[in-house]
Amino acid sequence: QFKGDALHRLELSVEGLVSYRPVDVSGLERHREVATEPPMPDAIGTNEELYLTAEHLEQYRHPTRYPEIYWDEILRRDPLDVRTNIAYGRRKLNQGLLDEAAVHFEQAIKRLTSRHPNPYTGEAHYYLGLTRRFQNRFIEAYSLLYKSTWNAAWRSPAYYELALLD
Repeated sequence: QFKGDALHRLELSVEGLVSYRPVDVSGLERHREVATEPPMPDAIGTNEELYLTAEHLEQYRHPTRYPEIYWDEILRRDPLDVRTNIAYGRRKLNQGLLDEAAVHFEQAIKRLTSRHPNPYTGEAHYYLGLTRRFQNRFIEAYSLLYKSTWNAAWRSPAYYELALLD
């Protein structure tokens, strides 16, 4: 059954059980600030701001800035920063730079396991395991991937990779 003459008033109903009416978007306004270029890394005071800036740049592929310069600044300040080493490692892994990726994941694991063997996240172990698999270092890969199953968020992808190795 159809009712209405304007598109936003059109309603589709099936036996009164399910109905659909398009949203009238003519009155909606966009309240969003125009994107601006982020400050250079040395002008940013905290590692948190640097990381969030780099994350934004990586996610939205900013035309004039790259996340690496922000990650480099964080690692200059704190070489074992977990989030940054994981992010940088993923970037290097995606570029096929396996040795460089491994170094970053190892740094993250070093910090994550400095007080206890089971970190809050299995992400670094998972990605180092993936890196080792791509390097044909299967025994190491298996151990690292299995370790990442400690964390529920990485359990499924890790078991998938383990199944591939099996």
